[in-house]
Amino acid sequence: MLASQLVACASSQNVDFSVIHQARQCGYAEAGISHLDSAEQQTWVINKLSPFSDESERQALRNLFTEHARKENLFLIAQGSKPTAGYGFEVKAKMAPLEKDTLRLPIRFSQPDKDKMQAQMLTSPCMVLGIDNKAHYQSIEVDSLKQDISRQL
Repeated sequence: MLASQLVACASSQNVDFSVIHQARQCGYAEAGISHLDSAEQQTWVINKLSPFSDESERQALRNLFTEHARKENLFLIAQGSKPTAGYGFEVKAKMAPLEKDTLRLPIRFSQPDKDKMQAQMLTSPCMVLGIDNKAHYQSIEVDSLKQDISRQL
């Protein structure tokens, strides 16, 4: 019994990640996980995240992305189109368990309370994460989303 517990512990580790930015209106109709592995992709996401921001705000986001990209792989997590306000993310921990090549991010998609009134408007919540670039994983799991990223890294 002890040997099997040691093997189970050895095959699981925790990986640092950080929430770089999140927004309730990102313009992504489909839910998904995307690796932001180029400056062009990062700039495209920044422009989607801040269409009404001035250039100084977009530059601040570019600087933030660049700083994190030095030590982290950047990923966009999108919930897709939602019918009302009140959707978002709940980060449960600052470390993600890595089990059998799958990084399970402790993030839950939150939804509005059914008993409360919400603004009737389309929203599309998303967040940009940085994951320690020393970690080796083949897929990422966030709430109900799972993405094989082995070809993206």
